[in-house]
Amino acid sequence: MCSTRIPPDLPGRLHRVASQHDTDFGIGDNKDVSLQCIVPCTRRLEAMACRGSVLYKALLNSGWEIYPQQTHPFKYSESHKTTLNFNKSPLTSITMIVKTTAGPITRFPADDLRHAKRLITTHNSKGQGVFLPEDDGDHHKIMLNGLAAANIIYSTQGAQVDLNDEKDIKFAKENEPSIHVRNGSVARLIDFAPGMESPMHRAMSIDYGVVIEGEFKLTLDSGENRIMLPGDCSVNRGCNHMWKNLSETKCGRMLFILLDVQPLTVNGQVIEEDLGELAGEYAPHPDH
Repeated sequence: MCSTRIPPDLPGRLHRVASQHDTDFGIGDNKDVSLQCIVPCTRRLEAMACRGSVLYKALLNSGWEIYPQQTHPFKYSESHKTTLNFNKSPLTSITMIVKTTAGPITRFPADDLRHAKRLITTHNSKGQGVFLPEDDGDHHKIMLNGLAAANIIYSTQGAQVDLNDEKDIKFAKENEPSIHVRNGSVARLIDFAPGMESPMHRAMSIDYGVVIEGEFKLTLDSGENRIMLPGDCSVNRGCNHMWKNLSETKCGRMLFILLDVQPLTVNGQVIEEDLGELAGEYAPHPDH
């Protein structure tokens, strides 16, 4: 099947015919073979080739990579509607070949968003409230190959934060948090590139999400979704979810405040953290 249906000039002839979540790719002019898939935000489908073929080897030798089929489902459909599930389908001989696509964000803030400032209060020698010098946070990170930028506004340690001798300020400055702080909190601004869609993920925390600029869609693993506008807030209680900036031309910004939670059991099953493709974007949890 591979030798007759996969032309050698496939990469140049691959044609995108749909967008958003479900993306159909027609092969050649006859469009008799299509691929329906959910493509993660960091990669663009470039080609598909027979495992072990000359094209397959040439693409890998040119710096392309195999799509991680074990974690992301694909459906390969022929014109007669025969469907093979690419998630755990070792018998199929078609392999996805993808190429990393860099996003437009190179710094925080993103180019078309205002420079957010951080204001922290403390006490002077008279016990009066005063401001520390304003800045834009201690920890910045470009995420997902330029498709997002994170700015840690603050993080704390302990259910009751120790404000004495500015211990909390020292902790926030010296510790880049993981996605959330065990027995603590973290406040994080994230700028999203136009059209950027995060991978599905779950942190073991209660997450307050606030839209600052733009329009976003929050989607849960059940398929339910909601549209959020500036000022809208979400309270995510340990659910698997993903975010999408609905603008195709402008960056968007969200504020996330994450608080640690007790172990969660749903229908007798212990729910665990699952960051998926975001795992490499955050510092690991300290061992304690």
